[in-house]
Amino acid sequence: VLAVQRAALAYLELRGDPAGAMRRGVRLRGLFPIVSLEGSKSRDRDEGRSYDEALSSGGDHHPDDRDAARSREREVAVRLSWDLGDAVYNPEQIDVSTEARRLVELRDDVLDEVNQLYFDRQRALASRAAAPSDSADALRESLRAAELAAGLDAWTDGWFSARAACGVAP
Repeated sequence: VLAVQRAALAYLELRGDPAGAMRRGVRLRGLFPIVSLEGSKSRDRDEGRSYDEALSSGGDHHPDDRDAARSREREVAVRLSWDLGDAVYNPEQIDVSTEARRLVELRDDVLDEVNQLYFDRQRALASRAAAPSDSADALRESLRAAELAAGLDAWTDGWFSARAACGVAP
């Protein structure tokens, strides 16, 4: 039964401490910066005209001055900020603790279900072996054992039947 339990927990990714990574992430979160990216773009166009009157060498001159100016500006800013209070205590630690408790309860429920299926199948196999081979009881217990094996396959992603097909007693 231990091998079946391990297969079920591996398939459901409930082995070890699945909440441990969440705990570490929440603890380290305050050390990582909050990154913000800001950008701006502007474009200016100024045109101007000025007229002057000048007297030189005995004649009037009316120079026409034109001014044109264009400018384009682009700015990009990256800001990093830290909430160092999160490094000491992050309020999401409570959420992680709640999730860890749920995972433990889920693991217990899975193990209870796998144990029930496994031992019910063992009892069905024993009853089938005790009954005459061509009796209705033997057929009924064979079907019950197959049904329970299918349930174990569902919890182990087919591992249970694969082991039986290889000749290894699951």
